[in-house]
Amino acid sequence: MIRKILLSVIIMSIGVASVRAQNLMGCPSVSPTELGTNNTEVYLDCSNIGPVTFVANAVATALGSSDYSVMSIPYDPPFGYTAGTRIFANATDDTWGDVLNLPFTFCYYGNTYDQVVPGANSVATFNTSVAGGSCAWSYSASIPSTNLFPNTIFACYRDIYPSTSDYNSVTGDGGIFQGVLGEYPCRSYVLSFNNIKLYSCTSIRTFTSMIVLYEGTNIIDIYLRDAPTCTSWNSGNGVIGLQNSTGTMGITPPGRNTGPWTAHEEAWRFIPIGDPEYTVTWYLGTDTSAATGIVVGVGDTITVFPSETTYYTARLQYVACNGDHFDLIDHVHVTVDTIPPGLEVTASQDTICPEQEVTITATTGNTVTYEWNTGQTSSSFTLIPENEVTTFVCTVTGVNHCESVDSVTVYAAAEIPPPTFIVEPAEICSGQNSTISTELEYHAYAWAIGGTGRSITVEPAVTTSYSVTVSDELGCTSEAEAQVVVHPHPEVDFIASPDHLMLSDNIEVQFLNQTDTSGFIGLNDTYTWHWDFGDGETQITNNYNTSHFYSTWGEFVVTLEMVTSFDCRNSASHTVYVEPDLEFPNVITPNGDGVNDVFAVKNLNLDVPNRLSVYDRWGKKVFDMENYPTCIDKNGQLCNADSGFSAEKLSDGVYYYVFYYGGHVKTFEYHSSLTVIR
Repeated sequence: MIRKILLSVIIMSIGVASVRAQNLMGCPSVSPTELGTNNTEVYLDCSNIGPVTFVANAVATALGSSDYSVMSIPYDPPFGYTAGTRIFANATDDTWGDVLNLPFTFCYYGNTYDQVVPGANSVATFNTSVAGGSCAWSYSASIPSTNLFPNTIFACYRDIYPSTSDYNSVTGDGGIFQGVLGEYPCRSYVLSFNNIKLYSCTSIRTFTSMIVLYEGTNIIDIYLRDAPTCTSWNSGNGVIGLQNSTGTMGITPPGRNTGPWTAHEEAWRFIPIGDPEYTVTWYLGTDTSAATGIVVGVGDTITVFPSETTYYTARLQYVACNGDHFDLIDHVHVTVDTIPPGLEVTASQDTICPEQEVTITATTGNTVTYEWNTGQTSSSFTLIPENEVTTFVCTVTGVNHCESVDSVTVYAAAEIPPPTFIVEPAEICSGQNSTISTELEYHAYAWAIGGTGRSITVEPAVTTSYSVTVSDELGCTSEAEAQVVVHPHPEVDFIASPDHLMLSDNIEVQFLNQTDTSGFIGLNDTYTWHWDFGDGETQITNNYNTSHFYSTWGEFVVTLEMVTSFDCRNSASHTVYVEPDLEFPNVITPNGDGVNDVFAVKNLNLDVPNRLSVYDRWGKKVFDMENYPTCIDKNGQLCNADSGFSAEKLSDGVYYYVFYYGGHVKTFEYHSSLTVIR
């Protein structure tokens, strides 16, 4: 179907493509988008399932046109001002350059051209006869005028001064450039003037302009980066516009006909006026072949009802004024997402115990909201159900606004009775054992101290409570604790006064109890004192203190044991030292008859250090022994006779001795004489 579009529609179709793509480039193109949004990606979900209207946004111009319209476009040059190659290298002031070949046939004011001639004063003409001639600088006429260059594009025609000596090969300043940019079917011929100085005002070197000719549409764009003026020369005149071959028709942008105006970063598009002829065919998917392509409509717009994700293809078939055929396609993509989100509602347990928390979780993906019949709005929550049977229902809404519903039911079991205990024995002494058992039998046991049986045996050091958690077959639990009372062992101590005494003192030793019994108050505990005096005598008494008389000498280990009514006991021991008076012989008769043959000390305690030294009457030491061992013990028996002093090899007579004795009670040093008679 052939469509004829009015000028206003052409301008709209070009201006719609403000997203830049091919439309802003000015080439023939088709850029399908959603009507009203300009989107090339359309998303449909449960909140919007169609219909969708697409517009082709076709760029095409009339087959032949004798006039143009002009519109402002964003300053966004599609190419750099030094793009392409440098031309007109020998440019001098006010000259026309060589004839340049265009890469495609270009229609201008109803005629076709394949060559152009650049002018040194920022102009380009299709009048090739002027090549190499003078490009006049002085003018005052306005477009259209036969006094201005015919068949010419004025890209701010102003007296500028390109000079070979001013060209900077690094920056491109002072240079004139041409380029063929892009690929068929969107080639552009570009002519640029980069940072050219003004004539007369030569210190101003920023004049920069660009002419872009588009293949297929014959659209002309003019970009001005900077168009300063020199008001002292040629009245500062400048002009932007087009003029036909006779100078009888032309067009300029508003405010840009001949005059001393300046411009900075502005752009203008000149569009041939007329009815373009083209066909837009729409296809489902990307296949546009005659054999298999599915045509869903013809025209600039189409309304569709997509049921699944797919592409829609717009195909522009267009013949340009020079006879070139264009067959262009582009796509718009529709995503249809109406699949409800997957949803699974689960409970941490489907059967729980009374007053037990349960966690309810909704598992899904890309969810926006959660709505529960219980009022919660999160994906998971924990609570204690109020009823024996509770159903939790969740409705989730996905990012595609589609909903899913799922539920789970939770059952609450009956309570189990807490355990009671048999503790045997219930009261013990520290270090003893007690066995704790539950009176009822349960499915499982978990004692806090470890153990999974019905009973445990413990050995607490202090009164301790032991808890157990019992459970039934469903895992419901109950908990209680039993106590074992521990009676402490007493910390026993006493003082013997005196603990060192002489047997001859004939005194009774007082035993002063130092045991702290305050810890036993309130324990319903009684206790007795068991004394062992170390000499074979014992005593059991309730009296706190006691006394004892020692009838013989020795080192006596005295032990006090405290015994409570729970058989808790402890003891302490101290030594009482009872020393006798020593008795020494004053005569020995070492004649071998076994009677009085050696020097024997009566009541000598061999555990006490001593020393015996014997001297003759002239003071010479004739015997000396440390820890002298020969004694007469408690039973009157002679001990260690072979080691004693027997005056061997000494003559009879009187000798003198010194006996040192380091007793527990006091230290003695005996001095006396000894007569030896055989």
